[in-house]
Formats: sequence, C-alpha cells, structure tokens
Amino acid sequence: MNLDIGAVLFDCDGVLVNSEELVVEISLGLLSDIGLEYTKQEFSDNFLGFTSVDYKRTINLHHQQKFGKDLDEEIFKDMQAKSSAHVKANVKAIDGVVDVVKNMQYRKAVASSSLNERLIDKLQKAQIFEDFNPHIYAGDMVKNGKPEPDIFLLAANSINIEPRKCVVIEDSKNGVIAANKAGMQAIGFIGGNHCSARHKQDLLDTGAVAVANDMSEIEDLLAKIKLI
Repeated sequence: MNLDIGAVLFDCDGVLVNSEELVVEISLGLLSDIGLEYTKQEFSDNFLGFTSVDYKRTINLHHQQKFGKDLDEEIFKDMQAKSSAHVKANVKAIDGVVDVVKNMQYRKAVASSSLNERLIDKLQKAQIFEDFNPHIYAGDMVKNGKPEPDIFLLAANSINIEPRKCVVIEDSKNGVIAANKAGMQAIGFIGGNHCSARHKQDLLDTGAVAVANDMSEIEDLLAKIKLI
C-alpha cells in the first residue's frame, strides 16, 4: 500500500461500469440517423467524459456546422431515452471491478459526470454502491463538468483529503485533464470495450502518469505512483 495516497477517486462510466460502451453502441446509430457520422475514435474524442449538458451542446454545434440549424429538442429527448433505457437494461460492473473495489485499502470515492440518480442506479446494479456510499459525487452537484476540476475538488473536500494526495482513475481525456487541473495525478484505464486502439497513448499524452489495461493492474500502479 502506498501510504502517500490519501484517497482514490474513480470515474464511473467506462471505469466501474460498462455504460460507456452501451452509450457508444446506441449513439453511433442514432447520430447516423440524423446525418452525423462518427467513428468510434471520433466519438471518444468528442464526447467521452462529458456531462449530458456538454454532450448535447457539442452534438448541436456539430449539427449547426453541417446543416446550418439547431437540432430539434425532441431528437435529444429521443436519444436520451433510448440510450438511458439501453444502459439501464444492460449495465454491469466491468471485469475485475467488484474485487478491486471491495478489497481496496485506500479511502475511495466516485466522481462522475453522470447525473446523481442515474449514477446511484448504475452503482447499485454493479453491486458496489455500498462500497462507496456516501462518497458518491455526480455531475449535477457542481457548476462545471469535466474537463474542469470541480467534481474532483468536491470529492476531495468532502472526504477532507488534500487534492495532491488524491489519485484519479479515468478512461477519458477530459477526466485526466480535470484531474490534473485539480492538482491530482491520474491513472488512465482502458479496460472497457469502448476504448479505441489509440486510447492508451491519448491518455498518456493528455497527462495520465500510467495506464491500466484492466482492473487487475490498478493496485500495482497505485503502489508505484509518486505524489508531488
């Protein structure tokens, strides 16, 4: 155990649960239907780690740029409903997560861009809600979403740990940027099926100090990390 670490802050979607791959799966088809084509990598670059508000804003911007007009609000509602239903029906813990979370000796929290109600539901279905409760922090608890540091600073402040003593586990570039802005070090995670071939290098280039290919590597990487 690395005694320099005060707490480990986990992103949720794509790190603890498989929701990112489910959202990507549905979203690519729905966006194609309205004339917005993305590869898996482009979707990751544009939307991974975004709050629902930023996700909607960026899609609308791309639609404006391509077609010269805003998307109809009903389209967003339909997209949100179908994505949410798909996640709700199929969400589960990513391989290895349950054991890592339950056996972890560090203080821990969830710091996610998801809305609070949905975040709690996903953690409960993954059977790890009680392992984090009450230290579960959602995107609607802060003013600014990732890549701003608000959610990580809220988590650190709430558990009374200095930001520099927190290590973040993140699968998105926006999440790594947010962690670094908060004065924290980030370990990238590419164990989700939504991760593209260049995902590891993207996270390292963005500022992750190391990248875990799967959950079994997290404990060893935490033991080796050097805090500033």
